[in-house]
Amino acid sequence: MNLPHIKPILVGCCYRPPSSDQHYLEAMGEMLNKVCELNMEIVFTGDINIDGLSPNCSLKNQLATITDACCLKQVVTQPTRLSTNNKGINTASCIDHIYLSADDLYTKAVSVPIGCSDHNIVVVARKMKVPKARPRVIYKRSYRGFF
Repeated sequence: MNLPHIKPILVGCCYRPPSSDQHYLEAMGEMLNKVCELNMEIVFTGDINIDGLSPNCSLKNQLATITDACCLKQVVTQPTRLSTNNKGINTASCIDHIYLSADDLYTKAVSVPIGCSDHNIVVVARKMKVPKARPRVIYKRSYRGFF
């Protein structure tokens, strides 16, 4: 994305099927390493299907290693998928992720339920500085001494 007054932003999206193994993560890591070499601001998002709220998950730790190597920070800290299991117990997980290379330039991530899916919409916004307008010069003529 080329926005006025800021350097280009590379936006990427990924879906990782729940049945995929660690080879999928390794391929994703190779892709992220190539992208990080471009020296651009990066927004990487998607349905990764790795619960960010789970305290001990080997895939979560492997994903954190990959994103840390590329200096990407996961900014979603709220549940993004709310569901009910077969025993009638409500569960909440954070499987939709947003990784940013410059998280201080974005607002806090928000997870909003939409009602037509068990996944929430996850949103961040880029902070922008609006350039100041040039001063407008107004010329006027005094007719006081005209007579």
